[in-house]
Amino acid sequence: MKKKFFDYLLARNQTVFTGKDGSYVKETDERRYGGGFIAGTTIPYATSQTVWTTINPCPGS
Repeated sequence: MKKKFFDYLLARNQTVFTGKDGSYVKETDERRYGGGFIAGTTIPYATSQTVWTTINPCPGS
């Protein structure tokens, strides 16, 4: 999808957003936590991961 988006913009001599400006996702301050047991044992484990959200990279939209 991202390639189609850039192909569309390039065909019309539009500005191409690269780096941070061209990102479709951004990190939030939110975290999700989970856990369980290692298979076949009684050893527990815990995990956490950052929540990411999709954004519109086009200014003024």
